[in-house]
Amino acid sequence: MIRYLGEGSYGRVYLVRDASVFDRYVALKVLHRPLSTDKDRKRFETEGRALAFIDHEDVARIYECGVVSGDRSRI
Repeated sequence: MIRYLGEGSYGRVYLVRDASVFDRYVALKVLHRPLSTDKDRKRFETEGRALAFIDHEDVARIYECGVVSGDRSRI
């Protein structure tokens, strides 16, 4: 993790370095709680789709959207 960027109702956002593809800096959203219901998953997917179509300097561009579980201590 490089630094904490902010927080919303769904989770916290961090600036991280993505060395896997283009060695770029990206925003990573870490959810407050698991997407345990179909409604939660649908809302998350809808948000990702909507953001993918927005092209504005004040809105993060979506490069990848998905859900992984695991150890948050590595963030």
